[in-house]
Amino acid sequence: MPVTLLVIAAAGGAFFHTLRTHGLSERDTVILADFDNSTGDLVFDDTLKQALAVDLEQSPFLNILSDRKVADSLQLMGRKPDERLTQDLAREVCQRSGSKAVLGGSIANLGSQYVVGLNAMNCQTGEKLVREEVRTNGKENVLKALDKAVSDVRGKLGESLSSIQKFDTPLEEASTSSLEALQAYTTAVRTTLSKGSPDAIPFFRHAVDLDPNFALAYLSLGVMYSNMGQVTLARTPERLTSCVREQARERETPYFC
Repeated sequence: MPVTLLVIAAAGGAFFHTLRTHGLSERDTVILADFDNSTGDLVFDDTLKQALAVDLEQSPFLNILSDRKVADSLQLMGRKPDERLTQDLAREVCQRSGSKAVLGGSIANLGSQYVVGLNAMNCQTGEKLVREEVRTNGKENVLKALDKAVSDVRGKLGESLSSIQKFDTPLEEASTSSLEALQAYTTAVRTTLSKGSPDAIPFFRHAVDLDPNFALAYLSLGVMYSNMGQVTLARTPERLTSCVREQARERETPYFC
């Protein structure tokens, strides 16, 4: 082989190796950090992280450490189970749990636009793996911007295009188009972890009241009632249950593990 081709081949091999080392494998576990919200709008607090979890749980490639396991790790560290996961704290949980990466996000205002960012870091080495940023006009389009950022990040972390295309239900279909309903749902999830099912039920009910088509909230409400032994109340509408099962695509829901 001519020298020039050897050099090109070697360079190509090195480039491929770089891409591989910056990605993840299906055996690697990822920790989700809380979003950095600089907009001043409280509706984005915790809500976007929950939306990110719902979006990523569709992926058969990414293995997200469940909220329950994160809470257990925090308690072993002498911290509150619902403590806010900053990048530094998420990295510590990541290291202690033997996970591979921390995936966090941010939202900020830029004039009339919202800027949604996602970034992944190897928690063992501190190496930056991925950085993605999407801009959008209007608060009502933030979830769509997050959808776009998540799809791009999944590809950059090593998931195949065919997998992303197959398991990529838009957030508005997988959960809700209402930020307020998602905020109530997120509060319910956090309350489940810190206080238990009885205290979480009013928040799940509020999420359903805000969006009667919020299938995942209906199913979660049913699980809460089931945990309390209230079988009759635990029976969610069959249409909604089937919808959730299809959306979840047999992936575990992050807060009941």
